[in-house]
Amino acid sequence: VAFVSSVSSYTFAANRDNHSPSKLIYNLLDAAARGDVSQLEMILSTGVKTDECDHSGRTALHLACAEGRVEVVQYLLKYGSAFDVRDKCGREPLHEAVQNGHAHVVSVLVEAGAVLSPEARADYEEKMRRYAYDGNITGLRCLIRGGISPLSQDYLGMSALRIAGYSGNHEVEQYLLTTGFDLDRSGQIGDPSAGTKGRISNNTPPCRTDWRNK
Repeated sequence: VAFVSSVSSYTFAANRDNHSPSKLIYNLLDAAARGDVSQLEMILSTGVKTDECDHSGRTALHLACAEGRVEVVQYLLKYGSAFDVRDKCGREPLHEAVQNGHAHVVSVLVEAGAVLSPEARADYEEKMRRYAYDGNITGLRCLIRGGISPLSQDYLGMSALRIAGYSGNHEVEQYLLTTGFDLDRSGQIGDPSAGTKGRISNNTPPCRTDWRNK
């Protein structure tokens, strides 16, 4: 179920316990989505838990991350809100922040210890290659802050860095070269014959679709 940015038109239905959320829980989720820290403080002072959720299993932190509410995210994390809770679609708060392009929120979550699930990483590695082809530096920056490597390769051995070079997106290529990843300077960038040299230690799954067809 997609998040509706206009919180005034969003209806919180039954939560994961199949009960309609109380008015306080509704207000908690609504305040998080709107970025109202003062309202959050007042509601939480009544004893409402930060990890109460809506019908899709999304907590206040999920909604704040989806809307890019940095101050709310910082407040909820300080208050003890869990950053590893998955909604009914398997999405964690970090997924929401990355999906919606909120790089500053991504940084806050990563600093707190949040990591993307393996399933999300596979999707975002594919998206990174598309961003490199399209020249979308803003999108790339958000993915990199989320821990996605520009050196992860698809089944053709193509990485975001290599795609940027082949596509003539030199600004993207130069940006990726400054991201701090351990690049293989001894050979061709993204050369699959280099094995794991210059790549993140974990093997990355093949992308499901060809980046050129996106």
